Amino acid sequence: MSATILPLQLVDFEHYMLVDDEHDYPMVIPVWLRFDGILNRDRLVATFKKTVEANPLLRAIVENREQAKGGTPELFWVSTDKRPVFEWTDQLPEMVKFDLFQEPGLRVFAKEENGQMEIRLFVHHCVSDGVGITQMVEQWLTEYQNSLPNSPSSNAKLQNEKPVSTNPANERNANLANRGKFGMNFWKYLLRPFQEFCGLIGAVEYFSHRPVAIGPQEMDLDSHPEQHHSHQLQILEFSEEETAQILQASKSTGNKVNDMMVAAIFEACHQWLVDHHPEEAERHLRVIIPINMRNRKQPESFVANVVSMTYLDRRPGRYKSIASICRYAWLEMTAIKMMNLGLTLIHIIRYFRKRGKLQKLLRRDRSIASITFSNLGRVFNDSPMADADRQVSVDGVHLKSFHFFPPIRPYTWISTSAVTYAKRLMINCNWCSRALSRSDAEQILTRFKHNLLTGFSNNSSENETEMNLAGSK
Repeated sequence: MSATILPLQLVDFEHYMLVDDEHDYPMVIPVWLRFDGILNRDRLVATFKKTVEANPLLRAIVENREQAKGGTPELFWVSTDKRPVFEWTDQLPEMVKFDLFQEPGLRVFAKEENGQMEIRLFVHHCVSDGVGITQMVEQWLTEYQNSLPNSPSSNAKLQNEKPVSTNPANERNANLANRGKFGMNFWKYLLRPFQEFCGLIGAVEYFSHRPVAIGPQEMDLDSHPEQHHSHQLQILEFSEEETAQILQASKSTGNKVNDMMVAAIFEACHQWLVDHHPEEAERHLRVIIPINMRNRKQPESFVANVVSMTYLDRRPGRYKSIASICRYAWLEMTAIKMMNLGLTLIHIIRYFRKRGKLQKLLRRDRSIASITFSNLGRVFNDSPMADADRQVSVDGVHLKSFHFFPPIRPYTWISTSAVTYAKRLMINCNWCSRALSRSDAEQILTRFKHNLLTGFSNNSSENETEMNLAGSK
């Protein structure tokens, strides 16, 4: 089969992902699925292929093409006969590296052991983001369930529930240039000046401060063995009781859980600096927060990066308590979250890229970031396959756990995603081994958990949640 060019020109956001993609810091999202039984191999592979065939971007590669009028080379998605790898193995990898110019940006590995099954997906960030990957997995499992001889697809519950999209990618979904507009409609265009102003907040912060690195700054990040990836994966789990405690604190204090987690990670990173680098403890920290830009009219756009990045810079030592960090961060984030804002930084990136100065924009003193934070929300809660315990069941086999690890960019020390599945909160951490040791990462995560469980309780006073700043003075 000869290759055919899709009408899919790579927009700036995807190009940015390719710029960030390095051998040591691959822009790859690992996803771990664990089942409490065994699914049929043939049916699993067949429905995986069906899911991939419905979405051209999952089976496309990137090609660099010269423009007809002698312009600069442009990147295009090109459909080929190559398909994502699905491999059965005895040893599941923790990270893989993609060459998007030679292969699609999706691989799947699976193994069976002790009557259970584990599947690991690796998705290049150019292809999708966390929310999109979750939707893709749900479509795959739905396809599997509907392929059974006694499929419950005729059940009234499945018919009445909002179906998972299985339609081939339409022009709006597939056209990357349209996706770059983040699904903006006429009314959103009317609000564009206000959107740009709010997005400017994050851009001003990005260029105004040079935040301290969470890690040993004397380390030379360019002198590492090429075969070693920076990614180290770790999972912080909250019990069902602890999750309920956090939700209760959110309800009683009026704080959103996502805002609480942002404040908790600010303080945890600050405390790590107090303990290890007190001379840096009063400098700014930076939290990068992806915002999902999808809307209800585009639920099928899961093979896309429909996100925008927002930056919060804070000096946690200036605040009396974790709760006070949360209040001030809320003031800044509310307008951005309400309007699905944050486009300005992407426009700045487009401006610099067209002038060949993107590397200047991303030089080390500008791109250092302490942490990337992403919240996937209530995973699979709306799925017709979810039971009363919010656990997805496929052919009588339960999906026991779902883990999603956001990628580590160069000069970013920690990336985390918050996933709520089966009434349990899980923080999936991807940390840079060149900046932090496992002990360092565990200290930050332990403090983060402590902050969430105690820092917003109505039973604790401001004095009880005050930060220990003695080491920073």
